[in-house]
Amino acid sequence: IPGTLPALSIAPPLANHLRLLEREIKEVLAFECGFTEVSNYSFVSPEWLNRLGVLTSAQYVELNNPIAKDRPLLRRELVPGLIENTKANAHSDSLAFFECGRVFLPDEAGERTNAGGSELLPAQPLHLGLVFTSKNNNEPLYELNQALESIAKRLGMNLTLVEEKNVPGIYHPGRSALIMCGMEVIGRAAELHPAKQAE
Repeated sequence: IPGTLPALSIAPPLANHLRLLEREIKEVLAFECGFTEVSNYSFVSPEWLNRLGVLTSAQYVELNNPIAKDRPLLRRELVPGLIENTKANAHSDSLAFFECGRVFLPDEAGERTNAGGSELLPAQPLHLGLVFTSKNNNEPLYELNQALESIAKRLGMNLTLVEEKNVPGIYHPGRSALIMCGMEVIGRAAELHPAKQAE
């Protein structure tokens, strides 16, 4: 029987532009800005959210059979996990973390559970979170702004910071700004409220 090679397609896969963007941002933060990447579980504790003052009327996805009984909720934002990282490494003089991960928003429609079906999953957008703290630096927002400028420069974007009027209780009321890209709010740069820092 003569040997024959299998007929296989060697066409490259379609480019995943979101993944390429994520990789580029990670390279800027890690190699240019000196931040360390962290990866947190998507499960969060109601007690921890309540302690931070972010467990409000906002909806959370609650798991019927969570891996950890004390963490039955799926995160809506990255901040609580990054604060836990900071707390666990409080012995260090300086910390610079970032995380790129998905959050779960049951009040926003996501993908369909199956093709042609009517049931929708919660929206699961990819978020970026940064934390900087230093015992010898009284201007942590400046360091975050430098990192944002590095990202914007690499991506060819123009970002501006605008004073935030209605500041959530977890943040310092006089040190919180909205991150704008054109006329669209895409994030927040803020210092943790002194009362939360002391806990």
